[in-house]
Amino acid sequence: MKLTILGSCTVVAWPKDITAFFKNGHAIDPRNGSQMEMDALSIYHFANFSNDDKLKTLCVEGVHNNLAGNSFWRHGVWGHEEVHLRFTSSALRLLLLEQQNYSQSDGSQKSATLIASTKRARYQKTAKQQVIELLTKHCDFHERIGSGVWFYHDSIESGELPFYPQWHGDDFLNASASNKLILNTQLDTLTTLLIANKTLELPTPLSAMIDDGLDALEAYWQASINEKGWFNVLDSMMTAIYSVFLGRKGRITKKLQLVIKQFYYNKFRLKVKQCKPIRSFKSGFQERDIRLTGGALEYHVVNIWDMCKLLLWLKVNNVQRPTLETNLLAEIRSGLAYLHRSTFYKSFMKRVGQTNGFCNEALESIILALYLGIREQWLVSLYIEICSYSPPSAGVLGIDPIVTGRISDTFTDDIAGNKSIDSIHKSYLAGISEVSMFDGTKILINTNKEAFMYEFDDTSLVWSNRNQKDKRMAPSSVMILQGSKESS
Repeated sequence: MKLTILGSCTVVAWPKDITAFFKNGHAIDPRNGSQMEMDALSIYHFANFSNDDKLKTLCVEGVHNNLAGNSFWRHGVWGHEEVHLRFTSSALRLLLLEQQNYSQSDGSQKSATLIASTKRARYQKTAKQQVIELLTKHCDFHERIGSGVWFYHDSIESGELPFYPQWHGDDFLNASASNKLILNTQLDTLTTLLIANKTLELPTPLSAMIDDGLDALEAYWQASINEKGWFNVLDSMMTAIYSVFLGRKGRITKKLQLVIKQFYYNKFRLKVKQCKPIRSFKSGFQERDIRLTGGALEYHVVNIWDMCKLLLWLKVNNVQRPTLETNLLAEIRSGLAYLHRSTFYKSFMKRVGQTNGFCNEALESIILALYLGIREQWLVSLYIEICSYSPPSAGVLGIDPIVTGRISDTFTDDIAGNKSIDSIHKSYLAGISEVSMFDGTKILINTNKEAFMYEFDDTSLVWSNRNQKDKRMAPSSVMILQGSKESS
Protein backbone atom coordinates (compact mmCIF):
# COMPACT_ATOMS: atom_id res chain seq x y z
CA MET A 1 0.00 0.00 0.00
CA LYS A 2 1.28 3.47 -0.91
CA LEU A 3 1.07 6.21 1.71
CA THR A 4 2.16 9.82 1.89
CA ILE A 5 3.87 10.63 5.18
CA LEU A 6 3.01 14.26 5.82
CA GLY A 7 5.97 16.30 6.97
CA SER A 8 8.63 15.29 4.50
CA CYS A 9 5.70 14.42 2.19
CA THR A 10 7.49 11.22 1.23
CA VAL A 11 5.46 8.59 -0.63
CA VAL A 12 6.34 5.15 0.70
CA ALA A 13 5.40 1.53 0.27
CA TRP A 14 3.86 0.59 3.60
CA PRO A 15 5.19 -0.98 5.80
CA LYS A 16 8.49 -2.00 4.23
CA ASP A 17 9.83 1.59 3.91
CA ILE A 18 9.23 2.52 7.57
CA THR A 19 12.93 2.25 8.45
CA ALA A 20 13.65 5.31 6.29
CA PHE A 21 12.12 7.56 8.98
CA PHE A 22 14.26 6.40 11.89
CA LYS A 23 17.99 6.15 12.37
CA ASN A 24 19.69 4.80 15.50
CA GLY A 25 16.45 5.32 17.41
CA HIS A 26 16.04 8.95 16.27
CA ALA A 27 13.14 10.35 14.24
CA ILE A 28 14.63 11.80 11.07
CA ASP A 29 13.78 13.47 7.78
CA PRO A 30 14.44 10.78 5.12
CA ARG A 31 15.34 13.46 2.57
CA ASN A 32 18.46 14.68 4.36
CA GLY A 33 18.94 12.60 7.52
CA SER A 34 18.49 15.53 9.91
CA GLN A 35 16.37 15.14 13.03
CA MET A 36 12.69 15.91 12.43
CA GLU A 37 9.47 15.04 14.27
CA MET A 38 6.72 15.80 11.74
CA ASP A 39 6.93 12.40 10.05
CA ALA A 40 6.87 10.66 13.43
CA LEU A 41 3.53 12.31 14.21
CA SER A 42 2.08 11.24 10.86
CA ILE A 43 3.27 7.65 11.40
CA TYR A 44 1.98 7.70 14.99
CA HIS A 45 -1.52 8.53 13.71
CA PHE A 46 -1.39 5.51 11.42
CA ALA A 47 -0.15 3.33 14.29
CA ASN A 48 -2.92 4.66 16.53
CA PHE A 49 -5.56 3.74 13.97
CA SER A 50 -4.18 0.28 13.39
CA ASN A 51 -3.37 -0.35 17.10
CA ASP A 52 0.25 -1.05 16.24
CA ASP A 53 1.90 -0.59 19.65
CA LYS A 54 5.37 -1.48 18.40
CA LEU A 55 5.19 1.28 15.79
CA LYS A 56 3.83 3.79 18.31
CA THR A 57 6.73 3.02 20.61
CA LEU A 58 9.18 3.58 17.75
CA CYS A 59 7.64 7.02 17.13
CA VAL A 60 7.53 8.07 20.79
CA GLU A 61 11.06 6.95 21.50
CA GLY A 62 12.29 8.56 18.27
CA VAL A 63 10.92 11.91 19.42
CA HIS A 64 12.36 11.49 22.93
CA ASN A 65 15.74 10.40 21.59
CA ASN A 66 15.85 13.60 19.50
CA LEU A 67 15.43 15.48 22.76
CA ALA A 68 18.04 13.47 24.67
CA GLY A 69 20.81 15.59 26.19
CA ASN A 70 19.08 18.86 25.37
CA SER A 71 16.46 20.93 27.12
CA PHE A 72 14.64 21.30 23.80
CA TRP A 73 14.73 19.83 20.29
CA ARG A 74 17.20 21.11 17.73
CA HIS A 75 17.25 20.22 14.05
CA GLY A 76 19.96 21.78 11.95
CA VAL A 77 18.24 21.41 8.57
CA TRP A 78 20.20 24.44 7.38
CA GLY A 79 23.39 23.37 9.13
CA HIS A 80 23.19 25.72 12.16
CA GLU A 81 21.60 23.45 14.81
CA GLU A 82 18.57 25.72 14.53
CA VAL A 83 15.13 24.91 15.94
CA HIS A 84 12.20 24.54 13.55
CA LEU A 85 8.95 25.30 15.33
CA ARG A 86 6.76 23.33 12.93
CA PHE A 87 8.79 20.26 13.87
CA THR A 88 8.59 20.89 17.61
CA SER A 89 4.86 21.57 17.32
CA SER A 90 4.44 18.09 15.80
CA ALA A 91 6.55 16.56 18.58
CA LEU A 92 4.31 18.20 21.18
CA ARG A 93 1.15 16.92 19.49
CA LEU A 94 2.57 13.42 19.44
CA LEU A 95 3.34 13.60 23.17
CA LEU A 96 -0.14 14.99 23.84
CA LEU A 97 -1.67 12.01 22.03
CA GLU A 98 0.55 9.63 23.99
CA GLN A 99 -0.40 11.31 27.25
CA GLN A 100 -4.09 10.97 26.39
CA ASN A 101 -3.67 7.30 25.58
CA TYR A 102 -2.02 6.70 28.94
CA SER A 103 -4.69 8.69 30.79
CA GLN A 104 -7.44 6.61 29.22
CA SER A 105 -5.84 3.43 30.59
CA ASP A 106 -5.80 4.86 34.18
CA GLY A 107 -2.20 3.65 34.36
CA SER A 108 -3.41 0.35 35.82
CA GLN A 109 -3.41 -1.97 32.85
CA LYS A 110 -2.31 -2.32 29.28
CA SER A 111 -4.77 -1.09 26.69
CA ALA A 112 -4.81 -1.06 22.93
CA THR A 113 -2.58 2.01 23.11
CA LEU A 114 -0.03 0.75 25.63
CA ILE A 115 2.72 -1.86 25.65
CA ALA A 116 4.94 -3.27 28.36
CA SER A 117 7.87 -0.96 27.86
CA THR A 118 9.66 0.48 30.89
CA LYS A 119 10.95 3.40 28.89
CA ARG A 120 7.59 4.19 27.40
CA ALA A 121 5.78 3.89 30.72
CA ARG A 122 8.21 6.43 32.17
CA TYR A 123 7.54 8.75 29.25
CA GLN A 124 3.78 8.49 29.71
CA LYS A 125 3.71 8.98 33.49
CA THR A 126 5.66 12.20 33.24
CA ALA A 127 4.07 13.32 29.98
CA LYS A 128 1.76 16.03 31.32
CA GLN A 129 4.39 18.06 33.14
CA GLN A 130 6.95 17.41 30.42
CA VAL A 131 4.61 18.62 27.68
CA ILE A 132 3.86 21.80 29.64
CA GLU A 133 7.57 22.48 30.10
CA LEU A 134 8.35 21.78 26.43
CA LEU A 135 5.36 23.79 25.24
CA THR A 136 6.61 26.72 27.33
CA LYS A 137 10.02 26.47 25.64
CA HIS A 138 8.35 26.22 22.24
CA CYS A 139 6.40 29.41 22.90
CA ASP A 140 9.55 31.22 24.05
CA PHE A 141 10.41 31.57 20.35
CA HIS A 142 8.30 34.66 19.79
CA GLU A 143 8.29 38.42 19.80
CA ARG A 144 5.62 41.01 20.49
CA ILE A 145 4.05 42.74 17.52
CA GLY A 146 1.17 45.16 17.83
CA SER A 147 -0.63 44.22 21.01
CA GLY A 148 0.01 40.50 20.69
CA VAL A 149 2.58 37.72 20.26
CA TRP A 150 3.99 36.43 16.98
CA PHE A 151 5.50 32.94 17.04
CA TYR A 152 8.63 32.34 14.97
CA HIS A 153 9.04 29.88 12.13
CA ASP A 154 12.50 28.92 13.42
CA SER A 155 15.06 30.02 15.99
CA ILE A 156 17.07 31.97 13.39
CA GLU A 157 14.23 34.50 13.20
CA SER A 158 15.16 35.56 16.72
CA GLY A 159 18.30 37.08 15.20
CA GLU A 160 20.72 34.45 16.48
CA LEU A 161 22.33 34.16 13.02
CA PRO A 162 22.36 36.42 9.91
CA PHE A 163 20.80 33.65 7.82
CA TYR A 164 17.87 35.33 6.08
CA PRO A 165 18.34 38.21 3.59
CA GLN A 166 18.39 41.51 5.44
CA TRP A 167 15.00 43.21 5.40
CA HIS A 168 15.04 46.72 3.95
CA GLY A 169 11.32 47.22 3.51
CA ASP A 170 8.61 49.07 5.37
CA ASP A 171 7.96 48.48 9.04
CA PHE A 172 5.17 46.06 9.90
CA LEU A 173 3.72 46.28 13.43
CA ASN A 174 7.22 47.01 14.79
CA ALA A 175 8.37 43.47 13.96
CA SER A 176 12.14 42.95 14.09
CA ALA A 177 14.03 42.82 10.79
CA SER A 178 14.87 39.14 11.30
CA ASN A 179 11.19 38.19 11.71
CA LYS A 180 9.86 37.17 8.30
CA LEU A 181 6.25 37.05 9.54
CA ILE A 182 5.58 33.55 8.21
CA LEU A 183 1.87 32.89 8.61
CA ASN A 184 1.63 29.10 8.68
CA THR A 185 3.74 28.67 11.82
CA GLN A 186 1.75 31.33 13.67
CA LEU A 187 -1.41 29.39 12.85
CA ASP A 188 0.23 26.05 13.67
CA THR A 189 1.53 27.07 17.11
CA LEU A 190 -1.85 28.55 18.02
CA THR A 191 -3.50 25.26 17.01
CA THR A 192 -1.05 23.29 19.16
CA LEU A 193 -1.78 25.57 22.12
CA LEU A 194 -5.52 25.04 21.63
CA ILE A 195 -5.08 21.26 21.44
CA ALA A 196 -3.05 21.35 24.66
CA ASN A 197 -5.60 23.66 26.27
CA LYS A 198 -8.34 21.10 25.59
CA THR A 199 -6.20 18.17 26.69
CA LEU A 200 -4.34 19.56 29.71
CA GLU A 201 -4.88 22.22 32.32
CA LEU A 202 -2.50 24.86 31.03
CA PRO A 203 -0.83 27.26 33.45
CA THR A 204 -1.95 30.87 33.13
CA PRO A 205 1.12 32.12 31.17
CA LEU A 206 0.53 29.51 28.45
CA SER A 207 -3.23 29.98 28.24
CA ALA A 208 -2.61 33.73 27.98
CA MET A 209 -0.41 33.00 24.95
CA ILE A 210 -3.52 31.88 23.08
CA ASP A 211 -5.19 35.27 23.45
CA ASP A 212 -1.93 37.10 22.72
CA GLY A 213 -1.33 35.02 19.58
CA LEU A 214 -4.88 35.61 18.35
CA ASP A 215 -4.48 39.34 19.04
CA ALA A 216 -1.34 39.38 16.88
CA LEU A 217 -3.17 37.46 14.13
CA GLU A 218 -5.98 40.00 14.14
CA ALA A 219 -3.44 42.84 13.98
CA TYR A 220 -1.69 41.06 11.09
CA TRP A 221 -4.96 40.87 9.16
CA GLN A 222 -5.72 44.52 9.75
CA ALA A 223 -2.25 45.75 8.77
CA SER A 224 -1.69 43.51 5.71
CA ILE A 225 -3.42 43.83 2.35
CA ASN A 226 -5.22 41.83 -0.29
CA GLU A 227 -3.42 43.00 -3.43
CA LYS A 228 -5.91 43.99 -6.16
CA GLY A 229 -3.91 46.29 -8.44
CA TRP A 230 -1.49 45.85 -11.32
CA PHE A 231 0.75 43.57 -9.28
CA ASN A 232 -2.10 41.09 -8.85
CA VAL A 233 -2.31 40.78 -12.65
CA LEU A 234 1.46 40.49 -13.13
CA ASP A 235 1.96 38.04 -10.29
CA SER A 236 -0.90 35.81 -11.46
CA MET A 237 0.76 35.59 -14.86
CA MET A 238 4.25 34.91 -13.45
CA THR A 239 2.92 32.33 -10.96
CA ALA A 240 1.20 30.50 -13.82
CA ILE A 241 4.40 30.48 -15.90
CA TYR A 242 6.57 29.41 -12.95
CA SER A 243 4.18 26.61 -12.02
CA VAL A 244 4.54 25.12 -15.51
CA PHE A 245 8.23 24.42 -14.87
CA LEU A 246 7.95 23.16 -11.28
CA GLY A 247 8.13 19.41 -10.78
CA ARG A 248 9.51 18.80 -14.26
CA LYS A 249 12.85 17.31 -15.22
CA GLY A 250 15.22 18.42 -17.93
CA ARG A 251 18.19 20.73 -18.16
CA ILE A 252 16.45 23.55 -20.06
CA THR A 253 13.41 23.42 -17.75
CA LYS A 254 15.64 23.70 -14.69
CA LYS A 255 17.46 26.70 -16.18
CA LEU A 256 14.21 28.50 -17.00
CA GLN A 257 12.95 27.80 -13.49
CA LEU A 258 16.16 29.23 -12.03
CA VAL A 259 15.96 32.37 -14.20
CA ILE A 260 12.38 33.11 -13.09
CA LYS A 261 13.28 32.50 -9.47
CA GLN A 262 16.38 34.66 -9.53
CA PHE A 263 15.10 37.64 -11.51
CA TYR A 264 11.40 37.71 -10.70
CA TYR A 265 11.01 36.21 -7.23
CA ASN A 266 14.33 37.00 -5.57
CA LYS A 267 14.65 40.52 -6.98
CA PHE A 268 11.57 42.17 -8.48
CA ARG A 269 8.88 40.48 -6.38
CA LEU A 270 10.81 40.99 -3.15
CA LYS A 271 11.20 44.71 -3.99
CA VAL A 272 7.43 45.02 -4.39
CA LYS A 273 6.84 43.20 -1.10
CA GLN A 274 9.19 45.60 0.64
CA CYS A 275 6.71 48.34 -0.23
CA LYS A 276 3.47 46.39 0.31
CA PRO A 277 2.62 44.03 3.20
CA ILE A 278 0.79 41.56 0.93
CA ARG A 279 -1.25 38.87 2.67
CA SER A 280 -3.07 37.56 -0.41
CA PHE A 281 -4.13 38.50 -3.93
CA LYS A 282 -7.44 39.26 -5.60
CA SER A 283 -6.89 36.04 -7.58
CA GLY A 284 -7.18 34.13 -4.30
CA PHE A 285 -3.51 33.16 -4.10
CA GLN A 286 -2.22 33.20 -0.52
CA GLU A 287 1.18 34.50 0.53
CA ARG A 288 3.20 32.36 2.91
CA ASP A 289 4.71 35.42 4.60
CA ILE A 290 5.14 39.18 4.54
CA ARG A 291 8.90 39.35 4.01
CA LEU A 292 10.14 36.45 1.84
CA THR A 293 10.13 36.05 -1.93
CA GLY A 294 7.08 33.78 -2.19
CA GLY A 295 8.42 31.20 -4.64
CA ALA A 296 7.24 28.15 -2.64
CA LEU A 297 3.85 27.79 -4.35
CA GLU A 298 2.69 24.80 -2.31
CA TYR A 299 2.39 27.02 0.78
CA HIS A 300 -0.79 28.44 -0.72
CA VAL A 301 -2.41 25.13 0.29
CA VAL A 302 -0.52 24.88 3.58
CA ASN A 303 -1.87 28.27 4.68
CA ILE A 304 -5.45 27.27 3.85
CA TRP A 305 -4.97 23.98 5.70
CA ASP A 306 -3.64 25.72 8.79
CA MET A 307 -6.41 28.35 8.77
CA CYS A 308 -9.01 25.57 8.64
CA LYS A 309 -7.43 23.69 11.54
CA LEU A 310 -7.16 26.82 13.66
CA LEU A 311 -10.85 27.60 13.11
CA LEU A 312 -11.73 24.02 14.00
CA TRP A 313 -9.81 24.13 17.28
CA LEU A 314 -11.24 27.54 18.16
CA LYS A 315 -14.61 25.84 17.79
CA VAL A 316 -13.54 22.86 19.93
CA ASN A 317 -12.35 25.27 22.66
CA ASN A 318 -15.42 27.51 22.29
CA VAL A 319 -13.21 30.56 21.72
CA GLN A 320 -15.19 33.47 20.30
CA ARG A 321 -13.30 35.67 17.82
CA PRO A 322 -16.02 36.69 15.32
CA THR A 323 -13.94 39.20 13.32
CA LEU A 324 -11.00 36.82 12.98
CA GLU A 325 -13.33 33.94 12.12
CA THR A 326 -14.98 36.00 9.37
CA ASN A 327 -11.59 37.00 7.95
CA LEU A 328 -10.24 33.44 8.00
CA LEU A 329 -13.35 31.96 6.40
CA ALA A 330 -13.23 34.55 3.63
CA GLU A 331 -9.56 33.79 2.98
CA ILE A 332 -10.19 30.02 3.01
CA ARG A 333 -13.04 30.34 0.53
CA SER A 334 -11.01 32.62 -1.73
CA GLY A 335 -7.97 30.33 -1.56
CA LEU A 336 -9.96 27.19 -2.38
CA ALA A 337 -11.75 29.04 -5.21
CA TYR A 338 -8.29 29.81 -6.62
CA LEU A 339 -7.52 26.08 -6.61
CA HIS A 340 -10.79 25.42 -8.40
CA ARG A 341 -10.28 28.10 -11.06
CA SER A 342 -6.54 27.93 -11.72
CA THR A 343 -5.78 25.39 -14.43
CA PHE A 344 -2.06 26.07 -14.01
CA TYR A 345 -2.04 25.45 -10.26
CA LYS A 346 -4.12 22.28 -10.57
CA SER A 347 -1.74 21.01 -13.25
CA PHE A 348 1.11 21.73 -10.86
CA MET A 349 -0.67 19.79 -8.10
CA LYS A 350 -1.40 16.89 -10.41
CA ARG A 351 2.20 16.77 -11.63
CA VAL A 352 3.69 16.62 -8.14
CA GLY A 353 0.72 14.91 -6.46
CA GLN A 354 2.37 11.51 -6.16
CA THR A 355 5.42 12.91 -4.40
CA ASN A 356 4.08 15.83 -2.37
CA GLY A 357 1.59 15.78 0.49
CA PHE A 358 0.01 19.14 -0.21
CA CYS A 359 -2.66 17.39 -2.30
CA ASN A 360 -3.71 15.55 0.86
CA GLU A 361 -3.66 18.85 2.74
CA ALA A 362 -5.98 20.31 0.09
CA LEU A 363 -8.41 17.40 0.55
CA GLU A 364 -8.46 17.88 4.29
CA SER A 365 -8.97 21.62 3.84
CA ILE A 366 -12.04 20.98 1.69
CA ILE A 367 -13.50 18.62 4.29
CA LEU A 368 -12.93 21.22 7.00
CA ALA A 369 -14.29 24.05 4.84
CA LEU A 370 -17.54 22.12 4.32
CA TYR A 371 -17.75 21.46 8.04
CA LEU A 372 -17.04 25.10 8.90
CA GLY A 373 -19.93 26.26 6.75
CA ILE A 374 -18.49 26.98 3.30
CA ARG A 375 -21.08 25.06 1.30
CA GLU A 376 -20.38 25.20 -2.42
CA GLN A 377 -20.95 22.62 -5.16
CA TRP A 378 -17.59 23.45 -6.72
CA LEU A 379 -15.85 22.38 -3.48
CA VAL A 380 -17.10 18.84 -4.02
CA SER A 381 -16.00 18.90 -7.67
CA LEU A 382 -12.57 20.13 -6.58
CA TYR A 383 -12.35 17.40 -3.94
CA ILE A 384 -13.18 14.71 -6.51
CA GLU A 385 -10.62 16.06 -8.96
CA ILE A 386 -7.80 16.18 -6.41
CA CYS A 387 -8.72 12.69 -5.19
CA SER A 388 -8.01 11.38 -8.66
CA TYR A 389 -4.29 12.16 -8.39
CA SER A 390 -3.60 12.27 -4.67
CA PRO A 391 -2.10 9.27 -2.86
CA PRO A 392 -3.54 8.24 0.53
CA SER A 393 -1.75 9.68 3.56
CA ALA A 394 -0.97 8.19 6.95
CA GLY A 395 -3.91 10.15 8.32
CA VAL A 396 -5.97 9.08 5.29
CA LEU A 397 -6.97 12.65 4.56
CA GLY A 398 -4.35 14.48 6.54
CA ILE A 399 -2.11 14.70 9.55
CA ASP A 400 -4.57 15.48 12.36
CA PRO A 401 -6.79 12.68 13.71
CA ILE A 402 -9.70 15.02 14.43
CA VAL A 403 -10.52 15.02 10.74
CA THR A 404 -10.31 11.26 10.33
CA GLY A 405 -12.63 10.54 13.22
CA ARG A 406 -10.19 9.31 15.85
CA ILE A 407 -9.53 11.63 18.79
CA SER A 408 -9.48 11.13 22.53
CA ASP A 409 -12.71 10.65 24.47
CA THR A 410 -11.49 13.46 26.74
CA PHE A 411 -12.73 15.96 24.15
CA THR A 412 -16.38 14.93 24.12
CA ASP A 413 -18.69 12.05 25.00
CA ASP A 414 -20.29 12.14 21.57
CA ILE A 415 -17.42 11.11 19.34
CA ALA A 416 -18.50 9.08 16.36
CA GLY A 417 -16.63 7.05 13.80
CA ASN A 418 -13.78 5.44 15.76
CA LYS A 419 -13.07 3.14 12.87
CA SER A 420 -10.06 1.08 11.98
CA ILE A 421 -7.72 2.40 9.35
CA ASP A 422 -8.69 -0.51 7.11
CA SER A 423 -12.38 0.35 6.89
CA ILE A 424 -11.66 4.04 6.28
CA HIS A 425 -9.03 3.23 3.68
CA LYS A 426 -11.30 0.82 1.85
CA SER A 427 -14.05 3.39 1.58
CA TYR A 428 -11.56 6.11 0.66
CA LEU A 429 -9.97 4.09 -2.11
CA ALA A 430 -13.32 2.74 -3.29
CA GLY A 431 -14.55 6.24 -3.90
CA ILE A 432 -16.55 7.15 -0.83
CA SER A 433 -14.85 9.41 1.68
CA GLU A 434 -16.46 9.27 5.11
CA VAL A 435 -15.15 11.62 7.76
CA SER A 436 -16.40 11.93 11.33
CA MET A 437 -15.79 15.19 13.15
CA PHE A 438 -15.22 15.71 16.87
CA ASP A 439 -18.89 16.52 17.58
CA GLY A 440 -20.32 13.53 15.75
CA THR A 441 -20.96 15.28 12.45
CA LYS A 442 -20.23 13.00 9.52
CA ILE A 443 -19.27 14.16 6.06
CA LEU A 444 -19.68 11.76 3.16
CA ILE A 445 -18.27 12.66 -0.24
CA ASN A 446 -18.89 10.52 -3.26
CA THR A 447 -15.79 10.36 -5.44
CA ASN A 448 -17.36 7.89 -7.88
CA LYS A 449 -19.85 10.58 -8.95
CA GLU A 450 -22.84 8.50 -7.99
CA ALA A 451 -25.10 7.51 -5.06
CA PHE A 452 -25.35 10.73 -3.01
CA MET A 453 -26.82 14.15 -3.53
CA TYR A 454 -27.38 17.27 -1.50
CA GLU A 455 -29.09 20.65 -1.59
CA PHE A 456 -27.49 23.56 0.23
CA ASP A 457 -30.57 25.76 -0.20
CA ASP A 458 -32.71 23.35 1.79
CA THR A 459 -32.53 22.47 5.47
CA SER A 460 -32.83 18.79 4.62
CA LEU A 461 -30.52 16.54 2.68
CA VAL A 462 -31.85 13.82 0.43
CA TRP A 463 -30.23 10.39 0.25
CA SER A 464 -30.64 9.15 -3.32
CA ASN A 465 -29.89 5.70 -4.59
CA ARG A 466 -28.17 5.79 -7.95
CA ASN A 467 -30.83 3.46 -9.36
CA GLN A 468 -33.60 5.88 -8.44
CA LYS A 469 -34.57 8.40 -11.06
CA ASP A 470 -34.36 11.54 -8.97
CA LYS A 471 -34.08 14.61 -11.17
CA ARG A 472 -32.19 16.39 -8.38
CA MET A 473 -29.44 13.77 -8.37
CA ALA A 474 -26.03 15.39 -8.49
CA PRO A 475 -23.25 13.51 -10.32
CA SER A 476 -20.81 14.67 -7.65
CA SER A 477 -22.02 15.35 -4.17
CA VAL A 478 -21.54 15.54 -0.43
CA MET A 479 -23.66 14.71 2.59
CA ILE A 480 -23.22 16.20 6.02
CA LEU A 481 -25.04 14.30 8.74
CA GLN A 482 -25.45 15.31 12.38
CA GLY A 483 -25.99 12.21 14.48
CA SER A 484 -28.87 10.24 12.98
CA LYS A 485 -30.46 13.35 11.45
CA GLU A 486 -29.48 14.64 8.06
CA SER A 487 -28.87 18.37 7.94
CA SER A 488 -27.17 20.98 5.83
